[in-house]
Amino acid sequence: MAFSKGQTALDLLLAVVVLFVLGFAAVIGYQLLSGLNTEIQASPDMSNTSKAYSASVTSGFPATFDGIFIFALVLLWVFLLVTSFLIDTHPVFFVVTILLLFVTFFVGMAVSNAYQEFTTDASFSSYAAAFPMTGWVMEHLLIVIIIIGFTSGVALYAKSQT
Repeated sequence: MAFSKGQTALDLLLAVVVLFVLGFAAVIGYQLLSGLNTEIQASPDMSNTSKAYSASVTSGFPATFDGIFIFALVLLWVFLLVTSFLIDTHPVFFVVTILLLFVTFFVGMAVSNAYQEFTTDASFSSYAAAFPMTGWVMEHLLIVIIIIGFTSGVALYAKSQT
């Protein structure tokens, strides 16, 4: 996160991109891991212990990465709040921040739509369904961005100017 004046919206934009990449990578990773597990289960050369371990890792992957996604969302939000509170800003940056927030909202809508198109594709939809929290956040990304942007704006401009 950046420690510069008026860059809260850019930090939020970075968070949106990080969340999109994380969600996208989780679905692709689960698809690849599932294919690898299928090959391992079909291989007569693999021991039963290896097959059981591979099945266990594959079945636990969605819950783990769904939790990582939510953890990343909360961590990015906290970092944004802390950096917003710690930097001194002049009220003139409020206008710049509002303009950048609108850009972030439009990018967030585009990212949300792109993720939705990706996850509704027939080859990915069954894998994406295994990530309910990620899917919910990405489906409601604009609302999440507005809440994060509002709270960081409050932290940025509501502190006492003594």
